[in-house]
Amino acid sequence: MKYFVVAMATFFITGGIHSVPEIPLDESISYISGIGVPPQSILYPRMITSPYLDYSRRLHNGWSQIRKASLDNIPSWSKKEIPEKIHTVFYPFGGPDAMNALTFFPDAEKYILMGLESPGEIPNPVALSRKKDTIGLRLILSSMNEILGQNFFHTLKMEKKIAHHPYNGTTGIIAIMAKRLGYKIISVEFFPTHAVQKWKGMKMVVEDHNNKMKTIYYIQANIDDRYFSQNTVLVKFLQENPFDITMLKAASYLMFLPSFDDIRNFILAKSPIILQDASGIPYHFFQPQKFDVRLYGDYDKPIPLFANRCQPDLRASIKVKSQGGIPFFYGYISPHYKKTYLMVARAKNPSADTIVYDQSTSKGISTQCTGGRLIIIRH
Repeated sequence: MKYFVVAMATFFITGGIHSVPEIPLDESISYISGIGVPPQSILYPRMITSPYLDYSRRLHNGWSQIRKASLDNIPSWSKKEIPEKIHTVFYPFGGPDAMNALTFFPDAEKYILMGLESPGEIPNPVALSRKKDTIGLRLILSSMNEILGQNFFHTLKMEKKIAHHPYNGTTGIIAIMAKRLGYKIISVEFFPTHAVQKWKGMKMVVEDHNNKMKTIYYIQANIDDRYFSQNTVLVKFLQENPFDITMLKAASYLMFLPSFDDIRNFILAKSPIILQDASGIPYHFFQPQKFDVRLYGDYDKPIPLFANRCQPDLRASIKVKSQGGIPFFYGYISPHYKKTYLMVARAKNPSADTIVYDQSTSKGISTQCTGGRLIIIRH
């Protein structure tokens, strides 16, 4: 297997070297984003076919809906409630959700996204037959419909959808989101694979309408206690790229478990600001002597899938401390449960605590709920 770079587009070749016409990276991304390409583009004949026009229409409609329901209302809220200068955003458990990171913090310079899905390759439609291109677009649409419809990715579904098609991986999804938000895709490169330490990554440089360059990192890594603190390459990368805010959204309540207390302790110690929904770090960890906490929206209970992760302490606090509703959806929602809650926690002394890693999936603190009662167990 060999990878070749042609005009900033990478394509996969087997059985020898085949000539593939050159095409600018941003033009390829415009095509798979459903935005289209100019008439002089080599991709234009594909753009005017029925399958592509249907793909473009469906993606445009989905994007328009989430903009109206959520995205268009985020920047003004974020600017008001988080006025601090944000240079770097850390978004673990977010997968390829560059859409929310870029929308909440459009003035940031660096975004660090993490998930279990593979970065994949740089999408290059020219290297594919029309049939494979159509298959790839359909599967991308399936993946995009998930976040456009509910504003979060389901990790297991996402892995299956993007694992084995021509535009495999999160790189294409991230690029589509950035392009749809008005960014120009300048370059994409991949980190070396670290097979022993179980991580690999992608670096994408984009340009906004003010000609300002931004860098989006996507890191594929398992960050439970078996791997996180022992992954010296990953921890070093995070230490060399200090972040101003951590975003936690639709995080599967993983940090309620003792098996994810190492990454939880890292976030609590290293984050000047934490923006999260109820699925992030349990509310009881935000002690008044360490954090200034502001609550927004309304919270009652988790969606049924996470029924044992209710937080009666949070429910009681938000009833008297909520700063008011929020004009967008954030976190898990369902047809029967559309209450949206947010917390912004500011550390009073970030990085002062010594981080203790237990490197064990069984040791640590477990947070759960039974019969409406909060149960905190130290293992």
